[in-house]
Amino acid sequence: MVIRTATLDDVPAVVEMGLRFLRTTPFGRHVHENPAQTAEFVTQLIEGAGAVFVAETGGPGLIGMLGLLPSAHPVSGELFVTEIFWYVEPAGRGSSAALRLLREGEEWTREIGGQVL
Repeated sequence: MVIRTATLDDVPAVVEMGLRFLRTTPFGRHVHENPAQTAEFVTQLIEGAGAVFVAETGGPGLIGMLGLLPSAHPVSGELFVTEIFWYVEPAGRGSSAALRLLREGEEWTREIGGQVL
């Protein structure tokens, strides 16, 4: 399994995973699908507003994703990073994908000077 920084070529797959998440969890009852908005937001993260990491097994398609958005804490001004999405496909659950995505996100957070709690 490879954990890597997402590229713009990954945007469609990340959007599709997000839609599957919405369609298969109760969360989807509260958030309406808007693939164009999702693609725009993921693109902004990849282009520098934050970070997106993906997990792949070497076969076709991605099996997981993690999206992070840094911001200054409103009280202290310290840099914090918020998880915007973190998802592993059912077929990848039970593997190390979720934990490895999280560890990659923590390392990125440290690299940009953010707090890892």
